[in-house]
Amino acid sequence: MKMKINIKIKIKNQNQNQNENINQYQNQNENENQNQNQNENELNELNENELNEKEIIKTKFVFIGDENSKKNEFIFELIFGIGKEISKEDDIIKPFGIYQTDFIFEGKEIEIILQNTSDKIDYDGIRHVYYSEADIFLICFSLISPSSFENVKSKFIPEIKQNFPNIPIILIGNELEKRNNPIIIEVLKQNKIKPISYEEGIEIEKENQFIKYLENSLETKKSF
Repeated sequence: MKMKINIKIKIKNQNQNQNENINQYQNQNENENQNQNQNENELNELNENELNEKEIIKTKFVFIGDENSKKNEFIFELIFGIGKEISKEDDIIKPFGIYQTDFIFEGKEIEIILQNTSDKIDYDGIRHVYYSEADIFLICFSLISPSSFENVKSKFIPEIKQNFPNIPIILIGNELEKRNNPIIIEVLKQNKIKPISYEEGIEIEKENQFIKYLENSLETKKSF
């Protein structure tokens, strides 16, 4: 009888130890699962923050202006910065060429597609095709070329308003550094013309409800 009792007690103790081991194992697994879930949540949060930090905003600028507007030079400066001149051998800004520039603003990457156009008569029938993809139009003219300013009023503004009246427009007056140059003023005077004033640009902006009128120096990139 005693042996039987001892055996029963022994078995009971073994079962108790086994149950305790199982409970410990289960508790350990639960802790590991909790830690794993916590790590996964932290990783997901980090990935989400990383995606937010790397959010890229894309927009497309379509540039418009005649051959005297310095539009190509302006695009070149936006891409490569100041200090490199465009020559006939190094003319990389092509009619209807597409270019890209990026910058960081308030922690977000801004990707700007720069779409060039041409004012040539041969392209008058197809130029508006490139307008349809614009987020913003930039109409350019030269502050020392009254003819380029006149083309803004008589050609490009009517063309845009007829086809895409709801796309915002920025008016750009280039060659600010030359407007007050005495030699240039004298040359223009001999041809009975004068540089375009700031007030004239503002007047066009208000008349057509442009979002902005800016005057830009291709030498110092003033206003930009």
